[in-house]
Amino acid sequence: HALQRLKMFSHLTEIEMTPISDSDRKHFAYSYIHQQCQHNASTLLLLEQPATATGTHPLLELFLNKQSTTDWLSLEIPFGSGDTRPLVRYLRMLAFYICILLKQRLSASPDKTMDHTTIRVKVIHNNLNDICVVSVTGVVEPIRLKVGSMDNLIPEKMDPQNTLDMRTRLSIEQFTKNISNTIPNSIKDLSELTQIVDYYFAKTLSPAVVVSRNK
Repeated sequence: HALQRLKMFSHLTEIEMTPISDSDRKHFAYSYIHQQCQHNASTLLLLEQPATATGTHPLLELFLNKQSTTDWLSLEIPFGSGDTRPLVRYLRMLAFYICILLKQRLSASPDKTMDHTTIRVKVIHNNLNDICVVSVTGVVEPIRLKVGSMDNLIPEKMDPQNTLDMRTRLSIEQFTKNISNTIPNSIKDLSELTQIVDYYFAKTLSPAVVVSRNK
């Protein structure tokens, strides 16, 4: 109200915003993961996988063919309340690992294609041990995620070769060469650093948006 006492701000209208809640948060989570997976498929995986005869990347075709997110995705996770930024950050990381598994599924296909009608993704968060399990049909080994430093999701078993972006492996290999004679072996576990670099190239750690409604 203090600003409205000034002539230049007298025309301002007060709008109170409230975070989305309940079913809106769930609906938003499904839509956002679909959007983020489509982004990953269109901007990252093209670096390593060829396009199909139609000129579209197979994973991008998967998300374009899925008209409804609930057709292929099941989320059993805490959607939280209040500020949506932690939820958005969590969803961006989940989308990252979903694409990791879909990439494995695509690589295992003899003709490097996928039947989008058979793809199902399931994400389950166990509140007791704080472990999140991401699984995809056709991929034998699901990814079990734990909370690492700065609340980043990292795999319980980190495979440095299993990255979303090939630049991650090249960067870590070069970094390892640079520190090989200067860093003690006891602190040469670069698994979490590898994950953060992979997040970086995927733009997973980009600033999150605030989703709210006009109260």
